[in-house]
Amino acid sequence: MSLFKPDYSKPGAGVSKEEGPQKRWILQFFESLWAHLGRLVMVNAVFLLFCVPAVAVMAIINFTLQDIGMKSAIIMNFLSLLPLSMLAIPIGGLTYVTRNMARDEHAFIWYDFVKNMKKNWKQNAIHGLLTFLVTFCCTYAIIFYVDKSHTNWLYFVPCALIVIVLVAFVFAQFYIPTMIVTFDLPYKNILINGFSFAILGFMRNFWLAVASGLIWIGILGYLLDSTGETIGMGLLGLILGFPAVTSFMINFFAYPLLVEYMIKPQYENGEEENNNGPREGDFYKPLENADEEPEYVFVNGRLVRRTESEQVFTDDV
Repeated sequence: MSLFKPDYSKPGAGVSKEEGPQKRWILQFFESLWAHLGRLVMVNAVFLLFCVPAVAVMAIINFTLQDIGMKSAIIMNFLSLLPLSMLAIPIGGLTYVTRNMARDEHAFIWYDFVKNMKKNWKQNAIHGLLTFLVTFCCTYAIIFYVDKSHTNWLYFVPCALIVIVLVAFVFAQFYIPTMIVTFDLPYKNILINGFSFAILGFMRNFWLAVASGLIWIGILGYLLDSTGETIGMGLLGLILGFPAVTSFMINFFAYPLLVEYMIKPQYENGEEENNNGPREGDFYKPLENADEEPEYVFVNGRLVRRTESEQVFTDDV
């Protein structure tokens, strides 16, 4: 067995009955991460390739604004950082591939990445722009209110409210990209569902945020350091797959909640399951009103609205 060609036929030691579900879940994550580590490095390289245009445009805008002598720091930061919102498009391709890896399902790294990036680019672009606007405005609002709080402590009240909104929005990010590539739903519904899952899986989201934050604080800390050695370590982390590993981790722990509340109910009426259906260990709850015909059906990896036409069961693959 090697790092890039793990031996899947070798039986594992198994999990004792004394180990709780949470411990088994964590062990399964590290086992699955190790098994897919080589492919995660490869899909990470594809992701970084498609990030180059947005980063290049950001650099061009930044240099242009400096040349014309832009005085307002807020406007300069807004315009120069705005192209980063388009990173949501390649994130869509990355999310699809890492979602399949997290569920031990096959995905062609290049083909499925590009296909799903193109297929969902509109919703991902809208989501990327919204994410940028919310993050940018909340960040500056927090800085403003913290500065004002030195003169009046009441400014802490709106500051705390903005922090709560920002935390909820960050938690929703663990589900929205996955819902975009999995469910054929309007973006408004996906956004509402994202905030619902931010609350339903609060503790799960909290630990995901801590783990993801530690990874990216470490990478950005190295990249922003002035010494060449530390910058090299930060770049090495990016190249070796930390964006893909973060996406894999989020999908591994967040996707079961989508199964529990959005996918599992579609199979309570005896619908035929496919590879993207619920499996043992997905930690879903049974649907109470199983006799009701669902409004949506899960077909070929996507949740689509049930219509009178049988065309709902076709696939364009």
